[in-house]
Amino acid sequence: QFSLNVINYEMKILSYLVLIVLVSGCDLSFMDKEYLIKDNKVYLKGWNEGSGSYERLIKEADGNSFVSVDNDKNILIGHDKNHVYKESTIIENFDPNTFEYLGGYFYKDSDSVYFFGYYNDVNECELEGIDPSTITVFEQYPWAKDKENVIYGRTILKINDTKSMVVLSANWAKTSSQVIYQGKLKKDIDAKSFKLLEGKFARDKNHLYESGNVVPE
Repeated sequence: QFSLNVINYEMKILSYLVLIVLVSGCDLSFMDKEYLIKDNKVYLKGWNEGSGSYERLIKEADGNSFVSVDNDKNILIGHDKNHVYKESTIIENFDPNTFEYLGGYFYKDSDSVYFFGYYNDVNECELEGIDPSTITVFEQYPWAKDKENVIYGRTILKINDTKSMVVLSANWAKTSSQVIYQGKLKKDIDAKSFKLLEGKFARDKNHLYESGNVVPE
């Protein structure tokens, strides 16, 4: 009975961690890291299984002007008068004076837009060609747009009419004349008759679709 209770407890803990991963966008760094300012110096404070608790000095950071940036995606970002930081890494060319959080892992400064939802190198998160003055981030992750482009995370699609764009789900969006699946234009789908069905299915006047692909009928 004791062993069974232990197993049940461990399964509950595992389920809880899986839920956190889903809610946080698969970034668990917020669980054990934070910024700490001592004696006008900035440290990354955290814990890991290998070394336990640690306080790592961020040498370039200015403690007098450093602030941690609140966001709803639980990623650790801060800035001082000189730089913007993802944890302890300087994000090159990111202007701390015009830095702004937009929502949904999107940030901008006066010149550029950045997406930190998924990446291999934090300094490769700039979305090239996106206009920071016209960007709109949708509530449904990971959709956004500017005056000329549809943005799906790091996928950028240039289209003629972003003004009429509406997001239908995490995977689907459309304009008055075009349908988009995960940031890619689906040229053969009729926008006027297109509608979502239950689950992964959708339909227009010509076809049934599953996960963006035509289903033979």
